[in-house]
Amino acid sequence: METERPMQRPEFTRRLWQYLLPRGFNQQVAALSALSLMVALAVFGYVIYQKQTTLQEESALAKANIIIRNFASASYRDILLANYDEIRELLLHTAEFPEVRRILVTDNQGRIISDVIHKPGDAPQEVFGPKEMQPPHNNEPVMHRNGDQYELWQAVADQGWVYMQYDYSAQSERYLAVLRAEIGTGLLLAIFSALYFLGLLHRPIHQLRRLIAFAQDMDVYQQKREIHVNSFTREINELNEALNQSADRLYEQSRKILQSEAQYRRVVNSVHEVIFQTDMQGRWTFLNPAWEEITGYSIAESLGRPSVGFAHPDDLQAAINGLLPVLQLEIESTRIEVRFVTRQKNIRWAEIWSTILRDEKGMPIGASGTINDISARKEAEQALISAKDTAESATQAKSQFLATMSHEIRTPMNGVLGMAQLLMETDMDSEQRDYVRTLYQSGQALLTIINEILDFSKIEAGKLTIESVPFDLGQAIDDVSDLLLPQIHEKNIELILRYAPDCPRLLLGDVGRIRQILLNFLGNAVKFTNHGHVLIDISAESCSSDEALIRLAVTDTGIGISKEKQVHLFEQFTQADASTTRRFGGTGLGLAICKALAELMGGYVGLDSSENQGSTFYAVLPLARQGTTDTALLYPGLQGMHVLVVDDNETVRNTLQTGLTACGLLVSTAAGSRAALTRLREQAVTSTPVQLVLLDYPLPNDDSLALTRTLRADPGLQDVRVILLGAGPIRNEREALATTGCSTLINKPVRLPALLEELTRLQQPAQLVATQIPDSLQPEKTGLPNNLRVLLAEDNVVNQKVAARMLEKLGVCVDVANNGLEAVRMCLQFRYDMIFMDCQMPEMDGYAATREIRRLQALTASPLGVPIIALTANTLEGDRERCLDAGMSDFLGKPIRQQDLLNLLLRHVPARAAEVSTG
Repeated sequence: METERPMQRPEFTRRLWQYLLPRGFNQQVAALSALSLMVALAVFGYVIYQKQTTLQEESALAKANIIIRNFASASYRDILLANYDEIRELLLHTAEFPEVRRILVTDNQGRIISDVIHKPGDAPQEVFGPKEMQPPHNNEPVMHRNGDQYELWQAVADQGWVYMQYDYSAQSERYLAVLRAEIGTGLLLAIFSALYFLGLLHRPIHQLRRLIAFAQDMDVYQQKREIHVNSFTREINELNEALNQSADRLYEQSRKILQSEAQYRRVVNSVHEVIFQTDMQGRWTFLNPAWEEITGYSIAESLGRPSVGFAHPDDLQAAINGLLPVLQLEIESTRIEVRFVTRQKNIRWAEIWSTILRDEKGMPIGASGTINDISARKEAEQALISAKDTAESATQAKSQFLATMSHEIRTPMNGVLGMAQLLMETDMDSEQRDYVRTLYQSGQALLTIINEILDFSKIEAGKLTIESVPFDLGQAIDDVSDLLLPQIHEKNIELILRYAPDCPRLLLGDVGRIRQILLNFLGNAVKFTNHGHVLIDISAESCSSDEALIRLAVTDTGIGISKEKQVHLFEQFTQADASTTRRFGGTGLGLAICKALAELMGGYVGLDSSENQGSTFYAVLPLARQGTTDTALLYPGLQGMHVLVVDDNETVRNTLQTGLTACGLLVSTAAGSRAALTRLREQAVTSTPVQLVLLDYPLPNDDSLALTRTLRADPGLQDVRVILLGAGPIRNEREALATTGCSTLINKPVRLPALLEELTRLQQPAQLVATQIPDSLQPEKTGLPNNLRVLLAEDNVVNQKVAARMLEKLGVCVDVANNGLEAVRMCLQFRYDMIFMDCQMPEMDGYAATREIRRLQALTASPLGVPIIALTANTLEGDRERCLDAGMSDFLGKPIRQQDLLNLLLRHVPARAAEVSTG
């Protein structure tokens, strides 16, 4: 830190100076402005001259370098092509700069190609003097200074040299003349004011000079500096403080700039992507070191060259078409992928991103962007394509194998299961019937395994599609429950159906796959439940006029699943325990298939379970609603009717109470006959007596019929009607039950629509006959017309026997053809109500036979489309479509079930009979 002590003066002198000298610096300047300005001019003139001289030298040298470099760059092509006229013209234009005294071009050996001299006041002209000059020994630029004149050598790549004499003395003379005038004026004024101002301004001027020297010597890029002067003039002190503050700020800003530049340089030099800039003509103006790593070309040799020149010849036009619109300002940015050739002649892929480069005024000056080597990604993509092709070929081979195996397995299975069904309808003792039932159930279990494997294969191959058709969800639930009722009754467990009143029934979706999901859930629940009940619970999590989010849940009271094993339960080939497969069977694919099906429909599956406390499996599916409105379960004749539900199962009681209450009925519940009788007598003396009892039959540890007889014997309760809810096969007991006074009997699980229909029927007086047995209790009839005649085209003898016997048991007359050719001939000879056509037969398969039959029918005077039903063991995706495309009317997979045959006959024969009668 610099300090200064005030000088000691005599008292008289000090007082005189205090009297003459104003205290404020601004007052001093105002009073002595003329003299002060001259002194300031003299003081700062020299400093300015020195600074200006340095700047002039630097400016002159920079300008000279720009001129000679631009000339070297512009003349490179002409020197390379020996275009001397163009070189001479370019020299004459360059020599028009006032400072250029001489400029010439030589080749690499120093032989002068052209020499131009520019004398002051004259126009540049070419001279023919010496023929050679000695150029520098290396390719680096050379500069010599001789007074106010520079001599410069600049290499033109590897083709020659440019020599230039640059004279800036004229500028120096002008600046020197100005300086002389200023100094002369300042000295003249200083002489007149020296006596007064010598003592007055000596110290302030000295302090100002120190501040000026500090400002001149200050280098904020090297170190942080400060200066301190002790002045009586407050403005000088304020200037001192301002200089220190400015120096501090400049030092901090310069440090940040240096750090930012260093960081930017590190980033640009370290990234693996090429960062580039081009001019508006598409020539490289900047490339980072990654360019050399990726292409093998040096930055120096690449700068100035066209940017698209590095592209592979086959991709050159694509590169031009992709990058040119940016330079033409048609688009702001672009991204293209092209091949390029490295210095080592290797072909690689590059991803180029380019955008318009603008200056600080927003004017376009070129393009900038990045180049990324994507060769590895391209190789990986090609490998993936090859792997995909290989996988598709393997998948196609596997699908063909599965189709073949499906046919080969299902053909003998058709014989086994068909004969087992026929055998069960013959006279046998109980032991033999048990053997046959075991045989049939084992075959069905094997068929289930085959179906699961085929479904899994279709899902895995991505060939399983979801259709959208109108269906009744309530009917689909009933169909699924009917399929498993024999197993449920055999295990002596109870099945409960609960369909939420606000859940729509008429929906759009793949009803077959929805049945499959629910059937798998229900089958597992029945399999793992030995006592208690299984509940099918259908509800809507949300519902709008167009769509409903349906929740299908199956709850059981079985063995349950631990939390640890639930995580993997929906995975392929997984069961809760390895011993499960040995105890209960199964492939472990069922739940995985359910999960895949639900996800294909846009939904999901889930599980809630605790070990030894039962499980709940559920699927949540978004389904569109049909355009028609669901018919509400409202029966005006039942509004306010008081019903008592008597059942030992609380879930049954709650389910019936919720459903009936939603339909406008008044519902009470009781768990046994004693509680029911008490409730009946209590309500008999009120304004809402019980009118009907829904009574579980049989009640465990209780006598359901005793309650019925008590009601009939009690005068106050004898008008109460009783409907028995049977939990098992009680067909042989119906006549006996009718004599007890029961109005009717309904099998469990209770379907709410069927129950409401029965209640409505009982409300009609004409049908209130206690001994009447409803139609559901009468023996079932097939409903088929008499004298039906069908043709069975099947090459397998066992399958012929199975299908023919099943049809004959339905009262149908059957003719058999051993192949498709025989089938066509028989169709020409006889008239059939229906044709069952095997798809794979010798001589002529089922598809060709069907097409031929349809062709022949089209030639008749009044062609009638006889229904042709495909019989096939192939169940893979596309088999059904192939059958329909061949002209078949429907599709029946093997093994054949007698009930499926009956359903097909009922579906197609009545329509056929109507056509014949109207024809």
